[in-house]
Amino acid sequence: MFCKFCGKEIADDAVVCVHCGRAVKPQQEEEKSNPAKTLAILGFVFSFLFALVGLILSIIALNKYKKQEDQSCKGLATAGLIISIVSMALVVIVYIYVFSIAGAYANAISSLL
Repeated sequence: MFCKFCGKEIADDAVVCVHCGRAVKPQQEEEKSNPAKTLAILGFVFSFLFALVGLILSIIALNKYKKQEDQSCKGLATAGLIISIVSMALVVIVYIYVFSIAGAYANAISSLL
């Protein structure tokens, strides 16, 4: 490896250049952005607010997770997927219940007339 400041050859695992004294590697390397992790977080958050959007984002995050070695997003993506499915099922059940009650009231009112 070569120093990016003075251009002289240094050891591959060097943290500081022995020739110019400058740091060649940061002490703590910055974490690279992971699109699957970002999508997993968004999918989890949106699963509470907009279930369909959360479902789609969680599925995309799981697909991107399978292509990467990083496993940090699998839990959030799976949780977002499950919460979205449960939320959508509850909405369907509530709609069925509300419309069945509304239909019963409409039948009761029409029989009175």
